[in-house]
Amino acid sequence: MKKLVVALVLIVSLFCSTTLAFGAADPSVTIVNPVSNSTVYADNLLISIKVTATKTIKITVYEEKLLNADGSVSSLDTLDAINEVDADSLRHAVVMPTETFLSNGSLSFYTKQVNSVTPGLYKIRAVTVDSGGKTLYSSDTYVVVRAPSEAQAVVFESQQSGVLSFLQNFLKNIFGN
Repeated sequence: MKKLVVALVLIVSLFCSTTLAFGAADPSVTIVNPVSNSTVYADNLLISIKVTATKTIKITVYEEKLLNADGSVSSLDTLDAINEVDADSLRHAVVMPTETFLSNGSLSFYTKQVNSVTPGLYKIRAVTVDSGGKTLYSSDTYVVVRAPSEAQAVVFESQQSGVLSFLQNFLKNIFGN
């Protein structure tokens, strides 16, 4: 009897529980650039989407912003920030209005450079639609944009001796610091 009650409670909880449904990404639409969850040190974004079938896609770029308690809006600057904030305090500022791209072949690329972006967290959304405009699939990619001056790449920090020093100086003379 006890096992029957436990089984009944389990079955009822499975059927009556809240379930979440997430839209799947279209396997024939891939956001190639920027790489998902990456950091870009530039004042522009190069968007590149690969489409491997005849599809109509809509592309939009948003900057994710945080609505503060005092009503002001501030930029997010890390990928983790999107998970740490309350969904009600998240604002999507449109950086690039929705553009429609129609792929007529078995392999097509959509490319667009979005200029004058400021440091912050950006979302690139590619939505596959049918001929009536109904959404079939949706893909999102997040990228952090930082100022180009923050990317100071130092190739050789320590001094080498002997052959390594010669090779280091040789490479510095060819490519610069």
